[in-house]
Amino acid sequence: YKKVEKSSDNPSGIVQINSISELNKPFLLCLSAQDNHDNSIYGTIREGIIASRVYTSKDKGARFKIDEMPLDFLGLRYVSEDGKKKNYEEIVDKFLYPFLIGNGTRAIEEIKKQARKINFMTYCDGTYTYCKIEERIIQKLISNGFSEKDVDDIVSQISLTALGTMVDTSSLKANTIAFIDANDSEISNDVTETYKKEMQKRSVKSIYGTYPNTNNVIYVYNGSGKHDLNEYFKFDLNIVDAIIGMEGNGPTMGKPKKIGSIIASTNPYALDYICAKVINLNPNLVNTIVQSEKRGLFNHKEITLNEDINKFITKDFELIENAIDIKFYNHSLVGNVMSKVFENKPYCDKNSCIKCQKCKNICPKKAITMQKGYPVIDREKCIKCYCCQEFCPVGAMRVKTNILNKILNRRFK
Repeated sequence: YKKVEKSSDNPSGIVQINSISELNKPFLLCLSAQDNHDNSIYGTIREGIIASRVYTSKDKGARFKIDEMPLDFLGLRYVSEDGKKKNYEEIVDKFLYPFLIGNGTRAIEEIKKQARKINFMTYCDGTYTYCKIEERIIQKLISNGFSEKDVDDIVSQISLTALGTMVDTSSLKANTIAFIDANDSEISNDVTETYKKEMQKRSVKSIYGTYPNTNNVIYVYNGSGKHDLNEYFKFDLNIVDAIIGMEGNGPTMGKPKKIGSIIASTNPYALDYICAKVINLNPNLVNTIVQSEKRGLFNHKEITLNEDINKFITKDFELIENAIDIKFYNHSLVGNVMSKVFENKPYCDKNSCIKCQKCKNICPKKAITMQKGYPVIDREKCIKCYCCQEFCPVGAMRVKTNILNKILNRRFK
């Protein structure tokens, strides 16, 4: 099954794949015991997609859509234990092996190049399924006359990320990294209990490294037991070097500014909030801070400081040229038109432009073309990432803000 953009004709956003000809990108194949469950790898991927600001039904403010990602998201679904064996054989025989070998005339380097396009992400028993898949691929390569060295070279190009695996990944030939939350109740077994005791014995919160004689990596940690990619890794202390900051239209046109602070916190979200306050920026204008507090990752009212923050606020800090958008959420024709009228937009100041084309080359959506030597922005393609503004060497790309936005922007700052 392939993840695609949801539509009225396909509200689930899933289509069945019948041929490798339907794929023209590298792909991420997701395997778990229950792919329709929120805690499955599909559920984890979905949350990761939301965190990455890819368009889903839960995040209307996202900047990218699934079908515009540089890879395809795939998954397997099993209807029974009998189907599990049949499916992993079919996925190799009808899909993965033809994808690798083609019509049988590919040179070894071309086959390795194809293998590098294959990425797996597994959860729980999904890693067991991958082991069977790898075993099947190896059997077919050997039966077709490939040497042991060729087999190792090909399969080692495949990438595997195993989350919460119940399977030993030390002997796999794929390029593997395994993450295990020792407190994950869904995978709790003798192995996780052994890891817990080892961490207690060493008085550490994590164990990581490579298996002997392999490049396969393992990372075991005392986590929350929850399936949240943003919360998968915890740090004891987060530190910001704010001795010298950058103000203005950074990064290329920013100016060094002395702030004179080193700021630290055990909570990275609270740290972001305080950093915004230190440069005299309203935290409510920073979407990542707003969303973090909405998710309950911190509460700004509960932040305690060892110093009076007012002594450290840089009141004359020149903020980047940006402003809040005015949105109309009734989805009517008038509302959509008004939202377009009042939104902020990047534009080119022709008097400052040196026609270097850096804005055109850096634009991730290819929304900029050069006309008579100057950049012209396709407003339908523009996602307002402001990369053009950030990387313009002379500050010719700026943010166009109408008068009402400017008034509100001054009010909220």
